[in-house]
Amino acid sequence: MKRTILIHHHIFKNAGTSLQYALKKYFGDKYCECELPSSQMVTKDYLEKFILENPQALAISGHHICLPIPQ
Repeated sequence: MKRTILIHHHIFKNAGTSLQYALKKYFGDKYCECELPSSQMVTKDYLEKFILENPQALAISGHHICLPIPQ
């Protein structure tokens, strides 16, 4: 089954905490935070693994998510 997942790249000092609060409130237990130590990036491969390990996730937020450039 396919699902659409909202990915929020939380940029420091850009109201990201307010958006995270809204996502938590709206998505409840379907909201997840994907964080690594500050010196590491959440790569595409790591994010794919995180999604597979969290099948309930419909919204994911993290400071270190590195998304591909839009085409």
